[in-house]
Amino acid sequence: MNIVNLMFRVAPVAAVVYGTHNGAIQWHGAYGRAKGTLVAPIVAVELGHICNQLLYEHLQGGGLPGPWQLRDFIRESMTSKVREDSSLDLFGQPYQLELLPGGFQLRSAGPDEVLSTEDDITVARRFPVEEQPE
Repeated sequence: MNIVNLMFRVAPVAAVVYGTHNGAIQWHGAYGRAKGTLVAPIVAVELGHICNQLLYEHLQGGGLPGPWQLRDFIRESMTSKVREDSSLDLFGQPYQLELLPGGFQLRSAGPDEVLSTEDDITVARRFPVEEQPE
């Protein structure tokens, strides 16, 4: 394995673990293309954890936070050892909460950092339906 191949395998991982700046990973050039491939699965896992916390809060009678309250809810509920502000995804953008019929969806803008594009990362949860008595 030559040094260039080694750099492309080790540097992105090292940047994910250590290379944060102002709460967001900074990438350029070839590393920018790798950013989505390496970081998107981590963001999806984070979205799942946040969705579970939102669902738990809802089931405890607290309801869902409004759009203006979501960042505070995430900061209070989730901690991050990688970045200072856990209310931002690993691309440095805030998460977006969308209400759906019977549930909700949490969205990350994805690698292009623009919401409502094809690279967005989303996780949805449905509210449990109470069983109807027969």
